[in-house]
Amino acid sequence: MKALVTFVVGEKYFKDYNQFRTSHESYCERHGWKHIVLTDPIDSDSDRKSIIAQKILVGTFDEYETVVWVDSDVWITCTCPEIETKDPTKIGVCDQKPFHNDILFSEVKRHRNWIGTNKDYYDRYGLPEGLSDFNAGLMVFHPKYHSSYLRDLYNGLAEFIRSVPVSDPVTGVFMHYDQPYLGYHFCKSDNYEILDWRHNTVWPVYRCVLAEPYSNQRELIRPLKRLMDVAWSVHFTDHEDTDVLEVVKRIITCKDMNVEIDRIETFIDPFFRLHDFKTITVPNELYNSMRFSQTGFVIPKNVIRKNGKND
Repeated sequence: MKALVTFVVGEKYFKDYNQFRTSHESYCERHGWKHIVLTDPIDSDSDRKSIIAQKILVGTFDEYETVVWVDSDVWITCTCPEIETKDPTKIGVCDQKPFHNDILFSEVKRHRNWIGTNKDYYDRYGLPEGLSDFNAGLMVFHPKYHSSYLRDLYNGLAEFIRSVPVSDPVTGVFMHYDQPYLGYHFCKSDNYEILDWRHNTVWPVYRCVLAEPYSNQRELIRPLKRLMDVAWSVHFTDHEDTDVLEVVKRIITCKDMNVEIDRIETFIDPFFRLHDFKTITVPNELYNSMRFSQTGFVIPKNVIRKNGKND
């Protein structure tokens, strides 16, 4: 048996998770996995700040063959395959480089004024260099191989988190709690496997590449929808643009559409064309007037005449 696990402690976090819950449930239903939502700490003696360290303890759930930790602000798309490593002795981890591309990520870091080199990042936390651009929002554990290792790692991680200030005293930038420590130790132990970039696509990173600059959130609908068409999960760190996610969720869950319009301009509107309609029924007069070669728009195969079939 395999399990997908997330951690939701507190009323606010539970309410926020409702925006992502259905995607986790759908993933588990498709693949026959157990969906586990932890609402109480695994280690009841931990303090509030270091509670995030307990994410690695899900890898000690020995009754499961595979346990995938996923942050509660990750949307798993309907095309996501089973989240697994090729080597079951390895911990599956993700980097946040867009499309695994170093050049693109260097531009993202420059744009967002992030710390330059990988060594600079770990120096900031007083650690030797570790995994490059590691993001701990999704990890794959195999308790048979990792349970003992993760138990040994837990106390050190919790202590490290307690020592990290909320923000950098010089720049004011928020600090990472778990990622530097895990990135260093996974690298040191050489027990990790980098997963496909389509897992854990960090939206603020991809937004830099696909959408910025933008003037309003409506302009984010198209790039987010296109990312969700190809990605297997999208990570909305700090809950950025989750209102845009709500719009895209309505677009991707469409079933059928009857078009009662008399103007081609409405049908070829870019926002309309983003929708994942299973079938689109259009009036004959509209169908016959579609001059697609002049609009650069190829008629989709799921468009049918109101009183007949598609040509």
